[in-house]
Amino acid sequence: MPDELLEKLARNILDQGRYPPPIVRSYPELPEEFQEIDGHQRIEVLRRLGHDAALCYVWECDDATALTLLSTLNRIHGEDVPARRAMLLAELNKMIPTDVMATLLPEDASAIEQLLAMSGVRHGQAARRLDQQDRA
Repeated sequence: MPDELLEKLARNILDQGRYPPPIVRSYPELPEEFQEIDGHQRIEVLRRLGHDAALCYVWECDDATALTLLSTLNRIHGEDVPARRAMLLAELNKMIPTDVMATLLPEDASAIEQLLAMSGVRHGQAARRLDQQDRA
């Protein structure tokens, strides 16, 4: 999210004094540590505003479910960085087959396969190739 929109979100949080709770999950191996699943921008804004704590909804889930939620929620609410999306789907694909991923995620099987193919390429190259495909 561009800084201009983050500033607007910050003003809204300051004006309203509240915000929709971000969704997090606890790390099984790290007690008292949490992974952000949805609400990354709200968390960033709260940090910028000096908050060291936030009201969050804790959604307990395994790694596969967390990656599915990250892939789905963040795709719905924002624009993807193609190389990061490719890496995220590659991690999820270690736990869930591509055909199952296609039933859960916004992409169809063909798009998932394209992203998985790109995930093995260096980060910058993957981003450039996927951006070029998007423009074509």
